[in-house]
Parts: sequence; structure tokens; C-alpha cells
Amino acid sequence: MIHRALLLALVGWLLAGVVLLTVYRANQVDAPRASMHSNDFKHLWIGARLIHLGESPYDESHLFDMAASHRLGGINPYVYLPFTGLVMTPVTQRSFPEAVRRWFWISHAAIVLAIALAAVHVTWGARLWAAGFLAALGLLFAAEMMPLTRQFTAGQLNCVLAFVLVVILISVERRWLWLAGGAIAFATLFKLSPGIFLLWILWKRAWRLLTWTGVWLAVFLAWSLLQVGLRVHLEFWPLLREMRIGHSTWAHHGMAYHVDAFNQSMGAFLLHAFAGEGGTQAWLNLGPAIANALTVLFALGVLACLIFVTRRGWERDGLPAETWRAEWAMLVCASLLIPSLLWDHYAVQLLPVLVVGLWSVLTRPPPSLSMRIAAAVLWAAAVFLLTVPVPHGAESLRSGLGLVVMSARLWGVLLVFGLVFGLCLWSQRRCLCHEAPTASPPEEPTNATDAPRHA
Repeated sequence: MIHRALLLALVGWLLAGVVLLTVYRANQVDAPRASMHSNDFKHLWIGARLIHLGESPYDESHLFDMAASHRLGGINPYVYLPFTGLVMTPVTQRSFPEAVRRWFWISHAAIVLAIALAAVHVTWGARLWAAGFLAALGLLFAAEMMPLTRQFTAGQLNCVLAFVLVVILISVERRWLWLAGGAIAFATLFKLSPGIFLLWILWKRAWRLLTWTGVWLAVFLAWSLLQVGLRVHLEFWPLLREMRIGHSTWAHHGMAYHVDAFNQSMGAFLLHAFAGEGGTQAWLNLGPAIANALTVLFALGVLACLIFVTRRGWERDGLPAETWRAEWAMLVCASLLIPSLLWDHYAVQLLPVLVVGLWSVLTRPPPSLSMRIAAAVLWAAAVFLLTVPVPHGAESLRSGLGLVVMSARLWGVLLVFGLVFGLCLWSQRRCLCHEAPTASPPEEPTNATDAPRHA
């Protein structure tokens, strides 16, 4: 039996290697290198270098001057905390072509490791031989994922963030709270949206995890303040206000990121469909104010769903594995759905969620076979919506049902969120069934003195 398991494990990892070296390499290594524009890496590189030189990355003149001196062409604003630039310094102190090359390979290593670690973790102690097959399937998803190609050609942060999210998953489940706190603090300061994990910790009253997270936040912020100073940190907040619902950074330069065709947020879709913003033909022109109000209601609805399924308190030994995994997946989805920006390449952060969720669908006993089949079909539909090539900026998608297609990634993230919501409810129901006390029969009297006395 052991030999058979070892053989299956070897076959699974060989299959993962074949997928990595063939399909993944062709679609996500060779193709992006042929069309790499590094549009997002430009402002990361410039911002980090400005921070290293003691200048503000939020000063537009500094950004434009450095972009011009290195002949980088048009750039976007630096929209991250100084901490992000400091973390990127070892890469960004290289020349721009060398930095692009290094970040490209770092991103590949991060996403491949995130998928492999997620596969090993969820199969650990159960069917460890299945880890290779699950990793191979995850790499196949990645190989066919258009948002991942966009991540590599643009030079975004999503792959590293996906790896950190997997570290959070594993460390919380294994009760390595010092590591979990560090990973949550790092992710929050690296790209803000994972800050929803901080709210989750407070809601769960996980005081030890909160303590570790607070310690790491203090350490990281102290390091950032010592390196950069308070003034530059304060300059970030006006930029953050510009990213609120219905607004865009650099609007005074004619930018409208909040209604860009590649912005897959619910706010962008509602502004397209009900306000005709971004050059689209509205289904019903209600105006931007109504569209933004609907966006706020949607964000509150996501939070309400999250609060409802995470109401189980933090226990002495943490949470049951299946409960935590479902809540972790919902937190990742919520971190994408609530902000006003959901660029299509942000969907890369869901690759580990797809791996973990697929394993749950395949192994968790549902009430019936038909429900398992339905869950598998819906999961496949979510994978399709998150991976299929979509020409978001095509003119044909700016009216009618084309608006639905334009926001394909949004529907994929929503479908994953809905499926994980269902898994959360199911895991809670199972936990309640297991914890329900069973009635025990009354004890029989063992001797004459125990027998009931009759009048």
C-alpha cells in the first residue's frame, strides 16, 4: 500500500513538472517575455528608487523627471505605502531592464510555490499522494490564465501577494501565530487590501493572533518610518482618498481608472451599465450618484455575508480546518470585491483559492451526488471566467450584453465568493452536527440503595 502511494505521488509530481515545463512555460514564460511592457512595474521601480534617494514618490514632478531621465515614457502614480518601495529596493536598485528581468522570475517562483504549497497543505495527512495531481491542475489553471499573463507583462505584485496569502492560510491553521501575524502585517502594508484580515481578527477576538500582528505591524512601521520619515507617509493619505468609490487618482491629468475597461470592480460595472461612464452605452442612465450608491450597498452586502459566516468565535485551539479554509477564501475574495479597483490581473490572487476550493469540492461529503456535481460544475465555471481571454477594451463590449462580458473577471470572483459562502455554511452545519450532544440512556440502579423508593 505504501509503495502504491509513493508511486502515485511520484506520478503526480512528474505530471506537475510536465505541465510546468510545457504548457505553463509556453503560455506564461515565453509569451509574456515577447510582449512585456512593464507598465505597472515602471512606477514601482521609480517610486522605490525615489524612496531610496530620500525623495517623495508621491511628488508628481519627481515621478515625471525620473521617468524622463530613464526614457520610460508614460507612467502611472505610485499608489502604495513607502513600505512597499522599501521591500522592493533590492530589486529596483538594479537598472530598469535588469530589475524587470529579476522581478519576472521572482513572480514566477512566488506563484508556482504558492500553488504547490497550497496543494501540499490541503492534502497533508489525508491523501498526500494527491498533492502532485492537485498542483498539476493548479498549474494548468495558471498556464491558461489570461490575468496571469497580464500580471507578468505589466510587472504587478499579485504573485508575491498570492504566496503571502498561502502563508497566512498555513500558519493560522497550524497555529504558528507568530508567522501568521507577520504575514498578515506584511501583506497589509505591502498592498493594503489584505487589511481585511485585521478586521477579521478583531471580529473573531483572536487576541493572541492580534498581539502578534500588532507586534509585526509596529516593527515594520518603525522600520519604514526610520527609513523614510513621517512626512512622506502622510503624503500617501491624499492619494488614498482619491481611490475611494467613484473617484480616480490623477483625475486632474485626465485619468479615469475607476471606469477603465480593465477595472473589473462592481463599481466600474455599475458606472458602465447605469451611468454610461468610460465611453460605454448605459442600459439605463441613472447617473453616477446612483451607480456609486449601489456600489456602496454592494460592498456592505459583501461585508454582511462575511460577518454572517465568520460569526463563530475564535476557540482555544483556533478554528476547525475546513471552517478556517472557507473563511480564508472568503476573506481573499472580499479583499478583491470591496475596493473600487479590481484590475483584471488581481484575479491571480485567487489561484491558491481555486486549488483549495477544488479540493474541498472533491473531498467534502455533500448531502447528495447531485449537489457535488453541481458544485464541481460551478467551480469549473468560475475557473473559466477567471482564465478565459477577454478583450476588455474592445469597442464591441461597450454596449448591450457586451458590458457583462467586459466584466467577466468580476463574475468569476463573485462566483467563487458565492461557492465559498456555501462551503462556509455547510462546514458550520457539519460542525454543529458533530458538536450536538447525544442523549444518553438513564443509568440503571446498581444496588438496592440506588433503587427508587416507592411510597
